Amino acid sequence: MREGKVYPGNHMQRQIVQKSENFIQQLFKEKLSDDYWFHDLAHTESVREFAVQIGEEQELPEDELEILAIAAWFHDAGYTMLYTGHETASNQIAKSFLEKENYPEEKIELILECIDATRTINEPNTHLQKILKDADLSNLGMSTCYPLSIKLRHEWDVICGNQYTDIEWLENNLEFLGKHQFYTKEAQRMWNEGKKRNVKLMRDLLKIAKEKEEKDQNRSKIK
Repeated sequence: MREGKVYPGNHMQRQIVQKSENFIQQLFKEKLSDDYWFHDLAHTESVREFAVQIGEEQELPEDELEILAIAAWFHDAGYTMLYTGHETASNQIAKSFLEKENYPEEKIELILECIDATRTINEPNTHLQKILKDADLSNLGMSTCYPLSIKLRHEWDVICGNQYTDIEWLENNLEFLGKHQFYTKEAQRMWNEGKKRNVKLMRDLLKIAKEKEEKDQNRSKIK
């Protein structure tokens, strides 16, 4: 399930994944606010790509790759309805779509459980949940981590009304990175070292931001 859009599995499996992709692309085009700088279609596409890549490296059966792909496509669909608690809305959208497609009920349940596992506070239990959770947070181990965090900061500011100083934002990110772990050995291999580099980068940026704040305060005292 790479960028060539050649999906694995038999015709029916490829068809439902392709329908899911088409549905999400249209949904985001029609209903996702332009202020979603981080949680945009590109993010969803990236999560789908990495989830399937990890699944393929684990040599999962086609049925499970199908479940991963569909869960990845729908995992952020709820942002078209609300921000906080979007996973519940994502599940509602996925369930409604898949039921209309006469998708097997037991597979729908697995997809909904995978989506629910992407909640920040939830621990993934199954191997599929761990794969999707890792793919969803792959940015933490990439060189784009900090630039993407600025996009996320925009969302929190404009959509949620949560404003942070530079110092507060960097401290928030470092706290999250410190608590985070990748669950699959594939994700650990791909992104653990990058995550360490991102921690160092943000610590350096935090030091600079604090030094700047101190200088600004000293200038204010002189005035």
